[in-house]
Amino acid sequence: MATIEIPDFTTGDAALDQAASYAAHIVVLVENCAGATGAAASIDVLTAAARECLTQAAENTEHPAPPERFERVRKELAAYNTEYYMTLTTGQRVELALERGFKHAGHVEWSEGGLPALVFWLNSAYRRGLRKAKIEAKALRRAGLDKEADTLLARAAEAEEGDALPAVA
Repeated sequence: MATIEIPDFTTGDAALDQAASYAAHIVVLVENCAGATGAAASIDVLTAAARECLTQAAENTEHPAPPERFERVRKELAAYNTEYYMTLTTGQRVELALERGFKHAGHVEWSEGGLPALVFWLNSAYRRGLRKAKIEAKALRRAGLDKEADTLLARAAEAEEGDALPAVA
């Protein structure tokens, strides 16, 4: 996957400004590429760059950004990703999830009200943590792979303890 080189920002506000700029680029992609799976890679690259900027903003204690602004940018980033993945069909979301290594993705896509599970799982504004592992575990259980589901959840719980990246809850 391509990446965007992120400079070291001297203030939290500067890091947030850049994160907001990357989020604005996602909005443009959503408006122009709704329903096209080809935009997913570009959205992921922009989201990764925005997350790095958010991390810098969160870690800048010398010149911090206002917490409410940090939360607003973080939530907007997640919402723009969600908006994009909602433009895709169920089949497109399942295909993308399978390409990204989610075995049995089709077992969890349907939802009884609320957001389809794969919209959350595909959204790279949310870190790959226990919540995403629970979605994968549900698919494994529905496929009759209970032991694999238990192993996945145990590994995710261990990894969760060391993951301090900012993420929308």
